[in-house]
Amino acid sequence: MLIGRNDLCPCGSGKKYKKCCMRKDSVIEIARMREERFFQLKTDLIMRIREFLLEQLSFSEHHAVKQAFDRELQSLKNKERLEYFFPVWCVKFYCYKNGLNGLEWFYEAYKEKLKKEERELIETWLTLVPRLVQIVDKKDDGVIVEDRFTCERLFMPFCETLYEAIPWGGMFSLIEMFGERYYVHGLAFIEGPKGVERAYERIRQLLVETKKPYEQVAFEYFLPILDELIGEPPSGKMVKKKKVMLHYDVKDVQRFIHSLLEKNVIIIDDQTNEYIQLSFVGPEVKYEDNALDGPVYIREVFGYMDIEKNELLFQSMHLEKTAEFQQLMKEMNIPLVKETVEEIDMPEHVGLATYAVHVEQPVPPSMGAIAQEMVLAYEQLHRPILDGKTPMEWLEMGEKDRVEQWLREREYASFTAFSSRTKPITPDYNSIRRSLRLPPSPFVWLGEERESRMYTLTPLGEQEGNAQLFTPFDWTVRFFGNDLSAFYEEKTTGKSAETKQKYKVGVTILADYFKTKHYSSWEEVRESDWHECIVYFYLNTYRDLSLQQAKRFLSTCKAFAKWLDDKYGTNHAQYVWHIVKQVEERIYEAIRLLDMYHPYWERQNIGWQALWRLAGEEKMFQVVSISSHTTTLRAVETNDIYTITTQPPLRARMKKGMFIECSLRRNENGAYVIGRITNVFPEDAALYMNEALL
Repeated sequence: MLIGRNDLCPCGSGKKYKKCCMRKDSVIEIARMREERFFQLKTDLIMRIREFLLEQLSFSEHHAVKQAFDRELQSLKNKERLEYFFPVWCVKFYCYKNGLNGLEWFYEAYKEKLKKEERELIETWLTLVPRLVQIVDKKDDGVIVEDRFTCERLFMPFCETLYEAIPWGGMFSLIEMFGERYYVHGLAFIEGPKGVERAYERIRQLLVETKKPYEQVAFEYFLPILDELIGEPPSGKMVKKKKVMLHYDVKDVQRFIHSLLEKNVIIIDDQTNEYIQLSFVGPEVKYEDNALDGPVYIREVFGYMDIEKNELLFQSMHLEKTAEFQQLMKEMNIPLVKETVEEIDMPEHVGLATYAVHVEQPVPPSMGAIAQEMVLAYEQLHRPILDGKTPMEWLEMGEKDRVEQWLREREYASFTAFSSRTKPITPDYNSIRRSLRLPPSPFVWLGEERESRMYTLTPLGEQEGNAQLFTPFDWTVRFFGNDLSAFYEEKTTGKSAETKQKYKVGVTILADYFKTKHYSSWEEVRESDWHECIVYFYLNTYRDLSLQQAKRFLSTCKAFAKWLDDKYGTNHAQYVWHIVKQVEERIYEAIRLLDMYHPYWERQNIGWQALWRLAGEEKMFQVVSISSHTTTLRAVETNDIYTITTQPPLRARMKKGMFIECSLRRNENGAYVIGRITNVFPEDAALYMNEALL
């Protein structure tokens, strides 16, 4: 479409084209033409250099160069891929008999005949040194790469040598500057963050061992460093995996299916008059994402069932889940007719994970890959996948870089696996990063505005029209998740809304607390954990505290501890009942004092919560003594003593030893008074105050 100088600008500004984007478009067009000219000049020069070398070398000399290249590759792992670098190696890295590399030889022979722009370009090429760079940010028209050794950041535009932003990918290559932009010179393989780390460590090792400068190491060991960047090629090794097939004779098929549906362990894949196909599945997860127009429902599939007449065949390669299915069949008194095991060849290091995905229009089916990736990522947060420790454990140890590297590797892997199907939408690693207090990834679609969450959907029988309890997904991958869900279901099935609310409050608080611990079973939970949860964590975490809420929470703690003891034979109930008996009234006193300054209805208000988050002047004080007109406070952090004037209703609620997080100000008489209270704790929370201030 042609736009006249005096036409309205198509950008929508309302200005004439000549006074708005015409000049900008001209600049962009000029830049595009300059870039095209740059690439054409590069191509022409490279072809001339290669033709020059072919003319100068005899067949035997050319063969000798190839043999030298093959010797370089002999001990390397990725010979086939590195073969592509032979033309670049001949020009820039191989030293011929005259002591020059191919580029230097061509320049010496033709520098007087070259045009100015050709000579300047080759003179630039002569100065290039291989650099290890990693993509760390993206723009609309290119990426930002960071040199791993100098930390210099360079802008590389999208072009014929770099056509997309591969999250955290890196390369070891020659990089040339043109204008204010940087371009790959020659050839480059973009590999993942693991490869970048391997190459970085290899170069560091060579610098130490050889005591040579970086430039010399980069040239002499160019191919071995590239080989390290690429990493181990697929071994092609196959391993045997067991596939179990169980045969059953089911007398009442419909009753059998209804029973499994009630247990929420199957989905019906296909059904005709002749046969039924079922999947044996895990809990249903609901994935919500502000990048999608609706939710995604996903369930892991552990096995398949085919039922024809009364004959059932169950097949699975998940041995643990197969045992669970067998136990289910025993409970339903369905005898096993025959069991067979088949060994199947599978590639080594390939895991098995199959998911059933359900989406509704307008969400495309391909978005199931996004939900699946997020399920796997959240699960791995709590699995010992990093040198025997979980990512959460590394984070707790202060090793943020280790967790950052793991997230980068996942983001790169997911991009290479299925980005072509889901573009422009990417998995939402920023919600994970936000929860871990790590900086956001620039490669996530919608950036810092991206939000997603997952819930495990647990059916509660037939009550209230088969209502569902929405359980945050991260419960299910922690030691406490299944027990809290089972406890809730047992206590609320068929009960009133009031009872459901009571237990919902209690189990939510307990889950939030135990998410801060990295235990694997209830046997690891100590009396001190229950104490911390009740006297400190609860009061410190929730802003909408109320007496009714506290009573619900403490009641749930006692009931759940007893439930655990009955199930596992533990001794939690005696600890919890003892703690509650000791501190219950003191917790109520703390909430009553908070209510005097900020009533419950006020603290529920979103505006107050935002104000609380912004508050920075409050400090933690402990009540030292209370007289008829004043109260003495000790600043926990500095041990400074303050005598404050207090009104009788406030003094009546204060208790010696109580901790108060508040601000102090001076009144018109110059005396200290309390300005604002944001939190109150009983004296029993003293154990956790110093830790909180660190």
